[in-house]
Amino acid sequence: MPASEKDPEGWTATGKFTVFLVTTCLHATELSDYCLERGLFTEQVERWRQASQDANEKPVLTLIEQKELEKLRAQDQREIKRRKQELRRKEKALAEAVALLMAANKIRALMKAWRRCLRAIVGPASGRGSDHAAALAPSVRR
Repeated sequence: MPASEKDPEGWTATGKFTVFLVTTCLHATELSDYCLERGLFTEQVERWRQASQDANEKPVLTLIEQKELEKLRAQDQREIKRRKQELRRKEKALAEAVALLMAANKIRALMKAWRRCLRAIVGPASGRGSDHAAALAPSVRR
């Protein structure tokens, strides 16, 4: 256990486990004296004891379970890779759709400006000018 460190909560797991081992067989008064000498609280030692016990209660995986877990992990990695590729593809398609919409809006704006210019040159849509405008732009009607 590191005597140089002032904060016992900053000790390594090995240091905390050593305290747990040393204090396992101590009675309450002996534990209090031990803690007082090292600047510890009995509650800290009890928490470390509980953490040590909890760590040993976790089941160890068998070789078969480890292989099965590795298979699942590999499947998850493949699925993640597939979904990332799909996301990239969809992002590209979305970017293309946005570009097409922007181009269509620009074309609409240009056609609108072209019609305004044409009306200004040819005149209102009555008489001779309307025939001329119709001949120039038959597909520009909206």
